Amino acid sequence: MSPIRSMIVPGWPKYVPGFLLCVLFAFVVMNIDNLLEKYNKADAASLNIPKIEKKLAESQSSGADLNAIATLKEKIKKHQKALAAVNGKVGDTWSWATFLYVTCQFSYVAMLLIGGILIRNSIGVHKIFVVASLRLKLYKWVVC
Repeated sequence: MSPIRSMIVPGWPKYVPGFLLCVLFAFVVMNIDNLLEKYNKADAASLNIPKIEKKLAESQSSGADLNAIATLKEKIKKHQKALAAVNGKVGDTWSWATFLYVTCQFSYVAMLLIGGILIRNSIGVHKIFVVASLRLKLYKWVVC
């Protein structure tokens, strides 16, 4: 028996709907994670820009090293880019994103786990999707 042929499970088409549902759910969660990360960076930038601008003004008035001034200008540009990604301005706050992303550590994996548990326990899963999800659970149990 060829190695590729031995990897194909008999009756594999019945696993396709569950697999596609898992891929769709992972795609949605990945985008939510990306959104939380953007708003977290924008929140930090909104708080840090005034501090850096104050430090830059002090450095320029005291005649500090040009490399230090250039570094501060680069930091301001980086933070302004993070604000521009969410169409924000200095002074706007997105503390909810920082709370979820940093404090609760609501990352991609955590969202997948919590989302899967909530879907399974609240609205349920149609029987066409159960076959693949059971197969994945057995695989995780045996391999891990």
